[in-house]
Amino acid sequence: MVVGEPVYVVGNSLGGFVALNFAACNPHLVKGVTLLNATPFWGFLPNPIRSPRLARVFPWAGTFPLPAGVRKLTKLVWEKISDPESIAEVLKQVYADHSTNIDKVFSRILETTEHPAAAASFASIMFAPKGQLSFSEALSRCHTENVPICLMYGKEDPWVAPAWGLRVKRQVPEAPYYEISPAGHCPHDEVPEVCIILYEDTSFILFVNSIVSSFYLKYSSEHRIC
Repeated sequence: MVVGEPVYVVGNSLGGFVALNFAACNPHLVKGVTLLNATPFWGFLPNPIRSPRLARVFPWAGTFPLPAGVRKLTKLVWEKISDPESIAEVLKQVYADHSTNIDKVFSRILETTEHPAAAASFASIMFAPKGQLSFSEALSRCHTENVPICLMYGKEDPWVAPAWGLRVKRQVPEAPYYEISPAGHCPHDEVPEVCIILYEDTSFILFVNSIVSSFYLKYSSEHRIC
């Protein structure tokens, strides 16, 4: 689908990190960014463009194919975290209201874990180098480029607590901040009616979630896109 005009970008979790970086690097394509419990950092390995010498010290940084040693380790970890009981337990953690029907989400996650490349993709994401811009740098660039920021945080999120959203608010004081309760890590799924009301004035929304954002994250760490 080709929209043909700038869009509002909404990102949850790691998707929030990616959405913010996308907006910072492509302000002409973005009308505004909404962050839903956005991951405030990602990547522990050095960025090959910002720190080329240091990056050369690490023999592998999330590229395909996986080295044999990493592949064996990933298989052991993947067998544990892709187990249906483990997935159900994680979903219990991130949803504040346990009466929420998560059958569809559970089925989609389980289907994804059964893909032949799922384990390798997981390892690639976990070992992805840092992006060219940090979360704070991306915020500053959006501010400079007059890209509006909106903040929505599920109050009961055990992973990205609202304290992270308040830190963002201090850096961009003009950004509206909404703390939603009861809601956990995925307020757009847990209380969609609330989130829709909060951004219902947007003409077109491009949603970036934590599952489909890995390609952009990897690509931006390895290429000059800003």
